[in-house]
Amino acid sequence: MLRITGFTIVVLILLFSFSGNVLAIGLRPLVIEMDLEPGTVEDFTILLSPEETKTVINVSLYQPVQLLDGGLIFQEGDPLENPAIGWVELDKNKLLLSPGEEEKITGRVRVPFDARGSYMVTIMVEPERQQSSEIALHFRFAIRLRIRVERPGLRPAAEVEEFALTAGEEKEPVLRALVRNTSALDYPTAAEATVRDGQGRLVEKVELRPERLWAYSQQEILMYPFSKLLYVGTVRKYLPPGEYQLRLFFRYAAGKQLIVTRTVEIRDGDYNFPETQRTALEVSLNELSFSGHPGTVSSRALTFKNNSGEACVLSLTPVDLEYGYAYSIFEHTEFAIRGDDQFLLEPGMKKTVITTVHFPRDAQIQGNYGFLKVDVFKLNGEFLYGQMIPLEAVVGGDHRHTAEVLDFSCERTGDEVLFSLVLKNTGNIKLFPSGRVVVKDPEGRPVTTVELSSAGETKAPVLPGKLLTLQGTSLSIPPGNYQLEVTIQEEKKELAALTTAGPL
Repeated sequence: MLRITGFTIVVLILLFSFSGNVLAIGLRPLVIEMDLEPGTVEDFTILLSPEETKTVINVSLYQPVQLLDGGLIFQEGDPLENPAIGWVELDKNKLLLSPGEEEKITGRVRVPFDARGSYMVTIMVEPERQQSSEIALHFRFAIRLRIRVERPGLRPAAEVEEFALTAGEEKEPVLRALVRNTSALDYPTAAEATVRDGQGRLVEKVELRPERLWAYSQQEILMYPFSKLLYVGTVRKYLPPGEYQLRLFFRYAAGKQLIVTRTVEIRDGDYNFPETQRTALEVSLNELSFSGHPGTVSSRALTFKNNSGEACVLSLTPVDLEYGYAYSIFEHTEFAIRGDDQFLLEPGMKKTVITTVHFPRDAQIQGNYGFLKVDVFKLNGEFLYGQMIPLEAVVGGDHRHTAEVLDFSCERTGDEVLFSLVLKNTGNIKLFPSGRVVVKDPEGRPVTTVELSSAGETKAPVLPGKLLTLQGTSLSIPPGNYQLEVTIQEEKKELAALTTAGPL
């Protein structure tokens, strides 16, 4: 099956070259997804819309290579390294674009009978360079061709090769998890970790991402087959000398999960902890929440205070949760910032910004979400830091509160038994779920009850279509066989339930 999408990951490669004018090309699609069977042939078409200049276009095949930090490099296609390069046929490798005339890149994919797994091929579209004495920007457009060939018995798999607390460039405490995709399939991934003290109390929950992903709002990244990614996150809270338990929760393939536990000893002077007691910028709200009915307008005020001794410049930018998110506040409502979205803030001064959401008359009854990104700069333009403020716009009505358990696991470490599950919000509104595991002996007599929450947080939200890990531990379960009754609820409403049995 061929699926064409306008944009998932846009890759524009900019080069300095000796060329005249910079070519402006309209390209669609930028991503072509194919779910194919062994032995099939599928055609594809890429449309090019040139502007102003008659230009020669070269088209070639490259293979993307995923780096540890989540970035990509592109190498010339080699069928010995990437078999799918040999499956892709281009009808033309050179095109002449004339002003105002649409041109097509056509080709096909021939899948051999022994193919299995996920394959990535990049179709590089590049204007031919002209000899000139002028230095100009030169663009190459990378169109991603994602081919998935399903075979019986093909399963996603992953392995955590390293999980540790390390010192960063300024001795800040950084959690690192090196994970390898051990399967022939690609899949979305996300990671988080918990830090607990010697008494088992939660100190902090830390989100981990590949380095490149920290520049964006999205939390998930697609991991390529047989590649590795390094997930990193900084511990913000102060850790006095002592023993700590680190636990990694790595989610992959839309519901599967790996859990890794480490014990570390922290000595005085091992790390420089970030300043968390006083921030340079004080924001009046941690979230902007709007509600209304179709055809109405809702407003919220957001106040910023500069607690530092220097003037700074603030820039406000609406940011989607991810491209194509089905519950985007910017797709389903009209979000606006009244007045300037960039302003100067003197030391000790405050600035109040009014934000509004207009709910269209045909607005669907659901929650809609996004972020307002706040970037702080020095007067000389130097970037200081950024902050994401969650946005929520709820259209009032009868919402769908539903969820699905994608994965449930039990793991014993000494006397401690860890229960963990991956929950997907299948409804259309943000949920604040919690869970409970009733442990019973083989005769059905209750032994203990374990409460499940998001790393000890009593109210951790999960947005529609997104995943959340709930966990809980017990030290009072002797080794043996047990029946487990799991229920997930929000307040008094049951969202999901399952029953299983086995050894603990």
